[in-house]
Amino acid sequence: MRQAKARDTMRRWRGSSRGLAEIVGTLMLVVIVVAAATAFSFFVAAYQKQVQDEEALTHDRALESVKIVGIEASPCQVGFNNTCHSLGCDSCIANLSFTVVSLDVNAMGFTNLFLNHLPVVNYTATVRGSIQSPCFNATSRNNTTWGLFPCSTLVVPGSSTVTLHFNLGGCLTPHCGSNAYWALGPGEGPGNIPSSNQFSLQFVTARGNQFAETFSPPVAVISVFYVSGGLTSIPVFDGLNSYQPKSADNSSVVQYAWHVTDSNGMNITDPNCGNNGVGTGGEFECANLTGSYDVQLMVTNSDGLTGMTSIPFTT
Repeated sequence: MRQAKARDTMRRWRGSSRGLAEIVGTLMLVVIVVAAATAFSFFVAAYQKQVQDEEALTHDRALESVKIVGIEASPCQVGFNNTCHSLGCDSCIANLSFTVVSLDVNAMGFTNLFLNHLPVVNYTATVRGSIQSPCFNATSRNNTTWGLFPCSTLVVPGSSTVTLHFNLGGCLTPHCGSNAYWALGPGEGPGNIPSSNQFSLQFVTARGNQFAETFSPPVAVISVFYVSGGLTSIPVFDGLNSYQPKSADNSSVVQYAWHVTDSNGMNITDPNCGNNGVGTGGEFECANLTGSYDVQLMVTNSDGLTGMTSIPFTT
């Protein structure tokens, strides 16, 4: 009798244990399913956020638009050591300024600048009347570590105009202060940047866009025609066929500078040929020339870039 009761008790205990195990197993399965569903929902949310961030970045990048509308170049001046470029002060650029328009309604960040494909290591920017120096990391003109320190990002407000100033060697005396540091670092000092260069400026934005514009110097062209001067014909040198190649800002030829020298390269002394062989204007008349000469023309466009040519002339 006692054995029967014991067996019956054991069966009930085993039945209860199996029921508890089934409950625990079911709860574990529910927990696993809930955890998997939660993890999946987090994954979906993270993926959706990543997609949304990428779409927002793509949208913002598509909105970025930069237009370089003009440049202004100033020639080298006689100053430090009373020297200039070997071809004359007008033939090299001391300072260069670019006028840049942001067409994006949002603020835009410029992280890097390249001038003629060379990294700019020093420059200033004028944004809405405020002068900023995002890239002035040199301590002296002879510092060989220029460009090793990252420049700060230049932030340009939306739909605004910024003027970028580059010193290409125009300020060489101690009173110039920190602004005397050259934009392109060592090796690109005064007189090494000719005004007859083609200039390109390239931006890299914080969102990874790249914008670039190229500005071309004018092309000088000389022809000769003659006008009656009584018993003789007077030569007139014509530079009006000089022209401006296509440029980003539709610049044009605005100045003509003539220089006539003799066959030995010496200045002539003839008041009937401009001011002793030097003159301005699209046409340049020279009377009383006898012998062989070299006629040089330098034309300047509205950006300050120049083009030069010369022809031999024999009366």
